[in-house]
Amino acid sequence: MSGLAYRPKQAHQAASKDAAFPQRVAPPAPLAAVQWDETGLALGDLSHEGDSFVPWRLVESYPLLFVGKANGKRAVPLFKNTALFDGQAWDLFYLHCPPEMEKKPLLFVPTYQFEHYLDVVNAKLNVRFTIPSGASAERFNLKFGGSHGTPRPRFLGRADHRTAFEGLRNAVPAPHPDDDLSEATKEALDAFEDMVEKTRTRSKKDREAARLKRIQSRRQWGRSLKRVQRYLGLRRPANGEDLPDLERSVVFAAVDLEAFEHNNNMITEIGVAVLDTWKVRGIPPGEGGEAWFGHIQPYHLRVKEYLWVKNKRFVRGCPENFLFGTSEIVKLGAVIRRLRSILNSATYWDPRTRALKPRPLVLVFHGPSGDINFLKKLSYDVIGENPHLLEIVDTRELHQYLVRGANATSLGNILNHLGIAHSYLHNAGNDAVFTLQAMIGLAVAKAAGSSEQEKPGESRGAPKRSDPEETTGFTSDEDTDGGEPVHPTRPSSAQPATAGPETTEDPRSEDPVRVGAPKGGHS
Repeated sequence: MSGLAYRPKQAHQAASKDAAFPQRVAPPAPLAAVQWDETGLALGDLSHEGDSFVPWRLVESYPLLFVGKANGKRAVPLFKNTALFDGQAWDLFYLHCPPEMEKKPLLFVPTYQFEHYLDVVNAKLNVRFTIPSGASAERFNLKFGGSHGTPRPRFLGRADHRTAFEGLRNAVPAPHPDDDLSEATKEALDAFEDMVEKTRTRSKKDREAARLKRIQSRRQWGRSLKRVQRYLGLRRPANGEDLPDLERSVVFAAVDLEAFEHNNNMITEIGVAVLDTWKVRGIPPGEGGEAWFGHIQPYHLRVKEYLWVKNKRFVRGCPENFLFGTSEIVKLGAVIRRLRSILNSATYWDPRTRALKPRPLVLVFHGPSGDINFLKKLSYDVIGENPHLLEIVDTRELHQYLVRGANATSLGNILNHLGIAHSYLHNAGNDAVFTLQAMIGLAVAKAAGSSEQEKPGESRGAPKRSDPEETTGFTSDEDTDGGEPVHPTRPSSAQPATAGPETTEDPRSEDPVRVGAPKGGHS
């Protein structure tokens, strides 16, 4: 059933007749005669194909965005706080956005319920509020799914008072695997993003601030890519001098974690891939950086207590399919100690203090926030425990800058774009290696001058070149070497970790150094 059939007369009967504006607004009286049919949906069930929705934020903002000043003052109280729930029940639906959009779940209500509420308000104020015509009309009649197969809103529950609404809003389930857009076509993603754009209620001032923020972010991504090139020896400093000693000794470490899909507190795998830049100095990177791939030292740690765990619902887990060596089985209580020994293993001899010190570390993630939060669950503070951390690199941002993409994309899509063969993703060890390979490939591609052109089969999210707004900020000519490293902020109480790996020689120096990675490369 699409909704209750009703007449404006019912709304007049339901509205109180003692309105006194502008001094005081009396909310609508309870609509005892209005009872929506049950949806027949359980929590998390998909809405029906063709159902029409209004974003909840648009419901609350209606008088501010679509009503003139005179009537707006009278209407605003009826769209705030408990007034929206006086005699009106709302069926709430939710929709998750891809993680790279960095948006909270969106809430929707059926269009017919909003239309009924407008009739109640009209009876109350003796006005004729309607859904706007023209370009804004579609924002009140959003229909998901269709030919592009984009996710449809899922049922959250029915709220007939504000407390129930707040409880439902704070209990939105985790994303459903069927709604995953990471492998969606560019057309499907564009269609979905167009729909999400229509839910926005920002003012012109806010939109301009967001535009400037996007431009700033793009410039930061470009500088990050150039600094990565610098650390790899692919770009000289702008002053024409040699790299400072700090940057000549960078160690890259890509980190990836996997958690149980039904309990994210259970971290099941940690993958680490290390590239010591000393080992590739003087070696040409080769096509796409492949000559350096063999110098990546891989690690795959599986938590002994969770060996029985294998994700199936949200992603296809494959913890037993580590492609680059032998997995290490480590007890939960020792896994962080092992991680510390890997990240702090590369050291140098400081003749001034006559002590070994950790080499500068650049951590590489494909979307840092998720993995860093997983590490926090293991009581590991990435920034606080690594005072030698030079900066954190996100391969999503590097790729987005390289292709001038409107949105971030999956690791698989980046590897496809770079032509890097891969398999068994969602194994933490494999993902760490492929993330580091992607970083190298992106840096080499930028050095080869491919940033101005798209490759065949480009991953989704690349903007149309005809839209100048979507390409603004993708150049940083004023800062040709990437500038100073962006040091992450860390707690002042953090103490550096220590390690005691084997001794080798730096071919550029007579000073002994210690490199703690185990012998051997990946297969």
